Amino acid sequence: MDAMERRCQIIEILCDAKMCVKMRDLASRFNVSVRTIRTDVDVLSTTYPIETTRDDITEESAL
Repeated sequence: MDAMERRCQIIEILCDAKMCVKMRDLASRFNVSVRTIRTDVDVLSTTYPIETTRDDITEESAL
């Protein structure tokens, strides 16, 4: 799976989740490092309303 596919799936997960998602859970799910997920979230947050805390991410429209 390339970065674009993973990022699309991250957005889908965030839209489906009604609460916070742990970065470490996403890293485990996609078999990548937490740093990779942080990079993905940083890229996605330039386009999507994503809010991050220390280890959690949420899509702001879901709040």
